[in-house]
Amino acid sequence: FYSTPADASLAPGHWCVPASLLRLSMKEARFQAIYSCEGEENRMDFDTGRRPEDSQGAPRSSRTGSGGGFGGAPPRATSGVSGGDFDYRNLVPSFVETARGVVTQPVGFFRSLPRQGDLVSPLAFALICVEITVLIAGFVGVIVNVVSGTQGILGSLGSFVLLLVLIPLIAAVSLFISAGIYHLLVALIIKPAQSGFAATLRVIAYPTVVFLAVIVTTIIALIPFIGPILSLLLSLVTGLFSLYLYVIGMREMHATSTGRAVVVVIIPPIVGGILGLIFGVILAAIIASMLN
Repeated sequence: FYSTPADASLAPGHWCVPASLLRLSMKEARFQAIYSCEGEENRMDFDTGRRPEDSQGAPRSSRTGSGGGFGGAPPRATSGVSGGDFDYRNLVPSFVETARGVVTQPVGFFRSLPRQGDLVSPLAFALICVEITVLIAGFVGVIVNVVSGTQGILGSLGSFVLLLVLIPLIAAVSLFISAGIYHLLVALIIKPAQSGFAATLRVIAYPTVVFLAVIVTTIIALIPFIGPILSLLLSLVTGLFSLYLYVIGMREMHATSTGRAVVVVIIPPIVGGILGLIFGVILAAIIASMLN
């Protein structure tokens, strides 16, 4: 049997093997041919022409090269920022690293954040930024009031302690309200598939690091003549930088385009400005009518 190469069942035209197997012994060749045919039959879906792994739900782009393939979006570049939420259990080092990441590498920072998860870490970071600002700027205010005689030391200290308690509470409520408004716009305009309210809250919470600039503006404002002007200009710059961080955060956390992120970010300030203008006009009209 094995010594008869003319056997029709072993004719080369019936083998499902490479030509190199012809150099093997007839026994080995027959075994390899059967194995190869059966293996290929197991790996191929003859009804659809698809590999079995194509029917397992994984996107085609994940099985292609770095270009994304089959119309898939190319993978985003990674950053060298060591990512993750602020860790309040490692307070000082984590706060410094997080603040530096937000200010110097916002794109990499927001890409590294989880889209889901607890709200404690971003909220704690925001409140620490607010508390540091109130602590230092308020202390400077106490010194200025006492030195200038505007307010006594007891009254200044009382106001200072009250601000230390009230402002963080107001900031926490404002943070959730702002995040809720922005997330409503995100749901209407961006319609994210895999990120929810926790992602939007992180976008609003981490840029509060720019509030620390209030410390600088408070000190600069004490400079005679040009101090108030410089303080106003610095406040304008920090405000614009905050909007920039919001845009970057919205784009990266909700995987959208820069244009949609800009639309989401600028709608609340524009609407708020219009409502404020309307309220101011109505208030001025009421006061004018009362005076007349």
